[in-house]
Parts: sequence; C-alpha cells; structure tokens
Amino acid sequence: MTDYTAFRVLLDEPARSPSLGFDDYATSFAEIVQYSSAQFAIGIFGEWGSGKTTLMRAIEDKLTDRDDIVTVWFNAWRYEQEPHLIVPILDTLREALATWQPANAPDPRARKAASAIGRAAKALLAGFAVSGNLPGLGLSLDGEKILSELRQPGPDAPDDPRSFYYAGFNAMKEAVADFAFDGPAEQNEVARRIVIFVDDLDRCLPSNALQVLESIKVMFDLPGFIFVAGLAQSVIDQAVSLKYREIDGGDDAIHGPEYSKKLFQVPFGLPRIQTDQLPDYFNSLVATPGLPHDQHIDLINTVGPHLSYLSGDDTVNPREIKRFINAYTLQVKMLDRKLGSGQIRPNVVLALQAMNFRPEWRDLYELLAANPEQFRIELQERIVDTNTAGLWIGTEKAPIPVSFLGYVEHGEPGAELLEVDDLGPCVTSVEFTRSTDPAISETQAALRELRRVVGSITDSEDLQSETVST
Repeated sequence: MTDYTAFRVLLDEPARSPSLGFDDYATSFAEIVQYSSAQFAIGIFGEWGSGKTTLMRAIEDKLTDRDDIVTVWFNAWRYEQEPHLIVPILDTLREALATWQPANAPDPRARKAASAIGRAAKALLAGFAVSGNLPGLGLSLDGEKILSELRQPGPDAPDDPRSFYYAGFNAMKEAVADFAFDGPAEQNEVARRIVIFVDDLDRCLPSNALQVLESIKVMFDLPGFIFVAGLAQSVIDQAVSLKYREIDGGDDAIHGPEYSKKLFQVPFGLPRIQTDQLPDYFNSLVATPGLPHDQHIDLINTVGPHLSYLSGDDTVNPREIKRFINAYTLQVKMLDRKLGSGQIRPNVVLALQAMNFRPEWRDLYELLAANPEQFRIELQERIVDTNTAGLWIGTEKAPIPVSFLGYVEHGEPGAELLEVDDLGPCVTSVEFTRSTDPAISETQAALRELRRVVGSITDSEDLQSETVST
C-alpha cells in the first residue's frame, strides 16, 4: 500500500543533470564563448517551461572554473520593480567582479573594474535624479561630486564629460578593458571575458523585458562582454509592438523578429520534447534529489506507463509534464483522505488527467465529466466494436480517437477507467486542478449540465418514438 503523505511536488528548478541532449548543446555554447571574440550576444529562444534556464545553467557550469572567465547571473524578474533596470544589472556585475577569485586569489584588476562599475551605477542614478526620472531620490546623491570623480583628465580639458551617462560608461569601459586585456586593446586579444546570463525575462511584463534588453545593448560596445539571454520570441514581439508601434505607427514600425536579429548574433531555438524523448526526460525527473522512496517507486511503476500516451505524434513542453505529475500528486493526497487509505485508483486519476492533457481527447473528458456512469457504459459498448474507424459516443456523436481506444483497452494504463463504478470523486479532484479561473470552471460545468439535459431530452424523444412505432 502506497503512503502518499510525504509525496512532494516537482519544482521549476533547472536540472543540474540535464537530459534531452542539453549537455551537448551546453558544450557547444561553452566553446563558442571561450574561443570567439568577446563582444556578442546569444539568444536562447523557447516558450514558457521549455528548459531555457536549465540549458543556461549547464553552459555556466562548463565555464565557472576557468581563470579567464567571469560568469554573472542576472535574474530579470527579481528586479522587475526597479524603475531603471540598468542599475541592478550593473550592481550584479559589480558584485560578481568584486568576488571573483581565479586560482583562489582575488584579481586586483577585477576589483578595480568592480569599483568603476559601482561608480557608473551611481552616475546613472544621479542622472536619473537630476532629470526627474527617479522620484524620491532628490539630493540624496551629490551628482556633481560623482561626475567630477569620473571626469578625465581635468575640469578644463576639451574632452571633459558633462553627461552622467557618458562619464559613467566611459570610466567603466576603461576599467573593463584594463581587466579584459593584458595590453592595449587595439593590439591584443581578450585575455579575460565576462559572460552575463540574463534569465527569467519571460516572467517580466513585456515592457520591462524590453527595458532589460535595451539596457544590455548599451554594453555591447564594451569588448570582453558576452551575453546569454533566455527568452520567448512572443515576449519580444509583444514588447516591441507595444513600444515601437506607438512611436512609429503603421506597418513600417519595428517588428519583434527584426529586433531579435539585430540584438542576438547567435540565435538558438530550443526544441520541444519529442515523443521518443519522453522516457529520457522522465528518468531525469525520477532522479530528482530528495524524493521519498514511495514516490520514486510510484513514479516509475504508476505514472511512467501513462507518459507515452500524453503526446501522440505531437511534442510536449517539459514544464507541462511537471505540472501533470504535480496535479496527480495533489489529487492522490486528497482522494486518499476522502476515500480512505488504499481505496483510490491512481490509474483512474492519471487517465482522467491524460484525457485533459491530449487536445484530441478533451471532448471525451467533457462528456465523461457530464455523466461519468453513462460515459463508462457507452464506452464499454463501443470498445467491443470492430469498426474502430467510425466509433462515436454521446448524443452529440463525438468521435472516439483510435489512440484513446488503445489507451483504455485491456492491459493498457487507462483500462481501469472502465472498471470503476463511481468515477465521481476522481472527476471532482481533477476539476480542482484543471483550471485556476473559476469562471472557466463554472462555464465548463454549465456546458456539461446542458449536454446532460439535452441528452436526457433526446433519449426521451427516442423512447417515445419507439413506443409510437410499436
């Protein structure tokens, strides 16, 4: 008997032992970072939950122990409330350089660069305050003092900067160049490089995500910098459309794909999981550290057999697999308490979830949820029919996909769906995790009730017709 008490959910944390060929991807990117001229940006594109963070962490792991590379991790979502995102980017960079210790010894050039970047951040803050773009800062920063510290070579020189932005980035450029090169930048290759990973852009509002990208653009002129950003093209499309359509207007405005091409010299579209890759990915989930023994066994013996039916010929999103497993974990916990220990049928819970997961099976789930007993009876009648090409179910004559028949036939993972007399408690538990929008749940329930009523009327009319004919 399985004890579900200690079962835990699978978090959206990057896998430290990535599967799906990510290690090969990471090795290739790490080589590009190490051997290319250090002044470019890599864009790792993928939709929500496709594994962008996992891949970037894998790349970072292959670069971390090198004495000629500083890795910087910037979580954009964490600083989304900052009014000017360039400042936390510079702060994160400053901290990484200040604590960098190649060969177990701090590098004075790195600390000098960190100091210059800190002054650049202050100069930018002062500039925002002076221009009125930073409410509440007021005179808390002595902008003129900061600017005078950044001026080179003197107050009366022709090239004496008067702009906070110019002064800050000019000082930072010189300090970073001193760190990155062992001699004059014009005569030498980069000896040390700074790799900035930009993560969680997908979680930001589109306008803030674009602000991050605009902020890192200003550092593209600094030799020694390489950016690796994980993002969805749809986020860029929306952000660019909102900003540049308002400015330019019409069809001649800048579009997301063109913006991405200008920003990222090395684009990479992260592939979704193919059906034949599911076992590999599932094995990586089963190996999640800290899983209780009972859950480890349950994943292998109970959940695993259902996975091959989740996608059919389509691809799946890695995070959706985690959500599928997490929903199952919550449901078996609730049902174990409601029905009593040992009374639940985990395969039934998984079968109902699978019906929701596969798009071509969702109409069948709606029919089942409207009248579970009637659906089970009809399905048992249909499943013995040898003409599988034309099977239907319900008064609406919803077609039954051949793939679903294979899932519920004897000996297959979904077969228990036909063996349980009362599916009601399992349907209820699935409904709890099916949608987070109460309005959608209520609408779905109303549609199911309407289907039930229409079915009852149709059945009554058929009975009257048969009575009259006899």
